[in-house]
Amino acid sequence: MRIPRTESMALRRACARRVVALFFAIGLFAAALPATAQQAAPKRLGPDDSSAIVAIIKPVNWVYAALDSTKSKGQPSIVMEPLTSELWIVYGLDTGAAIHFLNLDQLGELNLKQEDLRQLATENLARIINNGFSINQIDAFYTVSAGGMYETSLLLFDAFWEKPPFEIEGETLVAVPRRGVLIIGSSAKPERVKELRLVAESNHANGEHPISPNVFVRRDGGFAPYTD
Repeated sequence: MRIPRTESMALRRACARRVVALFFAIGLFAAALPATAQQAAPKRLGPDDSSAIVAIIKPVNWVYAALDSTKSKGQPSIVMEPLTSELWIVYGLDTGAAIHFLNLDQLGELNLKQEDLRQLATENLARIINNGFSINQIDAFYTVSAGGMYETSLLLFDAFWEKPPFEIEGETLVAVPRRGVLIIGSSAKPERVKELRLVAESNHANGEHPISPNVFVRRDGGFAPYTD
């Protein structure tokens, strides 16, 4: 069926308004993000430090650069593991003033195994972001606020995605274009998927601390790149 020209123009204007509103909301939030430092932890750790372990999401190109850097300096590797083919979980210690990346030697000092870190980190993150967590709806999309550092870490909270505090028709889609930005959408309407892609790509290209320009789908208990 051919859409009349006047109706087509109205649809394009409505799409533009939704995208602008989403850009505006993300822009305002990102402007308020704290400038928390991220660096390697210099001190020897003890059992009490395990309560400060957190997990952040980094792009795969950051991972390659970190591996090259630690290898060239003769330093132990940072503790990390893949979440998807292009998103990685990087573990660190949140001291309040900075996030210190956790390395393999320090993992031994804490007497922890890497397979225990994800659950421990999410438990710590739940405590850290508890008072500053909120979800905002912008038309068919949702944005998450969690203090500016840990929005993307919400991808690790399986209980949140299994019983989300919002309604989604179709499959749940997410975009994490940069640090501090998590956008949630739906696969139900192709035009909304297109809008989500547009916002993710532009926000990734123009924002600080970029992560990914792509859209991901929640499926089979995890996340994967979304192809439509």
